[in-house]
Formats: sequence, structure tokens, C-alpha cells
Amino acid sequence: MDNPHKIDLNTLQTLFNIKWDTFLDNKMLIQNFCGPKIYEIFKEPCRTTGYFAILCTEGELYAEINLTPVTISAMSIMAMGPGTMFRLTGYNKEQRLNTHIIAITDSFDHSIHIDFMKLFDESLSIMENPVIKLGVSEFKILSLYYKEIKSLISLEPRPSSEVIQHLISSVLYFLGDLWARKLDKNEDKTVTKHTARSRSIFNSFIKLVRENYSSERNMAFYADKLCLTPKYLSKIIKEISGKSAPEWIDTYVVMEAKNILRYTTTPIKEIVFLLNFPNQSVFYKFFKVHTGMTPSQYRNL
Repeated sequence: MDNPHKIDLNTLQTLFNIKWDTFLDNKMLIQNFCGPKIYEIFKEPCRTTGYFAILCTEGELYAEINLTPVTISAMSIMAMGPGTMFRLTGYNKEQRLNTHIIAITDSFDHSIHIDFMKLFDESLSIMENPVIKLGVSEFKILSLYYKEIKSLISLEPRPSSEVIQHLISSVLYFLGDLWARKLDKNEDKTVTKHTARSRSIFNSFIKLVRENYSSERNMAFYADKLCLTPKYLSKIIKEISGKSAPEWIDTYVVMEAKNILRYTTTPIKEIVFLLNFPNQSVFYKFFKVHTGMTPSQYRNL
């Protein structure tokens, strides 16, 4: 597939010919899938344009998120932010499969006054830990939220947008707190000790990188956008994540190069142009330093 389709609301409604329940001017979609139909829909690589989650109630799904294999089992939830490359690679055929999907545009936060980046601390939590296992009570609460949202949407006449917005705000805050608590049990707690301003700077930096990595790899560009000095920005990024700012930029560039090489037949000379390298030699050297192999070797794996 030369152009991985984007997971946006129009694509989900038209390309897959599925009847979706919508609200808030098509800013959010919510749908249940019984059986393997979800695999047939998402077995080709997709790129998210907003926020996307799969709650698995029965069975087991296998996926790749930015080329990293993950398993979504019963009572697990997977979440992804904008710009994520995603595809389902399979499912357990010996088990009944049942899933709930929620897709939200990246402008939805303006409707409910929620900063998704801050809420989920996306760059360090969801991006690196896209799947979490739920406890029985947590699973029941999320299932109830889902049913309540579906019930409100299907009411005739439909309740005011504010009613649904408040319910969505509640479930999102619940999910954000849930993610933080799950990761806090298993990961280095020093991440949580930084100031809110430092974490906000880091999240803003990651958002800028996500939007500009293919054309901008100079620290001065990102520092200028954030009204900071390159030295101070570098210090904050290193303190928050343990990785330098250039390492984060390179991570996104390498990830995109891998995605294009793995999922498309785009010629390497065109990839060089798409990722704004001066020539193939520089791109080959960059890719080999970060992966240990040439682009051609990676594509032929």
C-alpha cells in the first residue's frame, strides 16, 4: 500500500462503509465491533490524525504501533495520539472477539476545554506505553461509560452537546488518571517529580517535532517556536525524558523512514526528498547509524 490511509472521521465513515454514531459536529465517533471485522478494516497500515482508542472486551488482537508489536487482550485498552502509524496484524481465532472503538479529532479538546497532551502526558505515557491492562472494577467503569455515551447519543431528541461533553470530560480524566497510576507502579517515578511548566514545555516540544520533523531538525527552530534558548530547551528535554532534544527529533525521522520503507514501495530517492535530506548518501549514513543497516537492507527484511 503506497499511501497508508489516515484514520480520520470521514475516512472511517466512508471508506469502510460502516454506520457510525456521531455527535459534536463529527468530532467524535464511537462504535462496537463483534467478530474479526475490525481486523479486516485495520489490517492495512493507517496513520492517526486525532486520538484513537480500542477497548477489548473479549478475545485478543495483535497490532503494530510505530512498528512495535503489541497485544490487546480482553480487559485491555490501547490508545494512540495524532501521527501514530498503526495496523492490526492478527487476532486469536480461537476466541470470541469483541471491541469498542472511540475516535476523536485533535480539535475536540477545544469543545470540552481539555488539553489532551497534558491530560495523558502523551509523549512519555501513551507514546511509549500504548496498551494497559485493566482491573475488573476499572473495566466495569469504562464499560459503563461507553454504554452511557451510546445511550445519550441514541436518544431522540438528542440531549444538548453540553451534557455529552461533560460525560466525555469525565471519562477522559478517568483514563488519564488510570494511565498515570498504571505506569507509576512500573516505571521510574522521577518522571513525575518535574514541574508542570517543564512537562508542558516537553509536551509542546514533542508536538512541534511531530508536526515538523520531516523538514526541521535544527534545535534553533524549536527553541524559537517555544520562545526559549536552545540551551535551556535542551536542558529541559534531557531532564524530563533522559533523551536529548536532537535524539527525539532523530527518533521521529527514523520512525518515519522505517514506516515508509516497511509499508510502501516509495523509491529511496523519493524518501530522501520527503524527509528533507540533502542527498542519498547523507540519508544512508543517518539511517545506518541509527539502525545498524542500510535503508535497502531494512526494506528487504
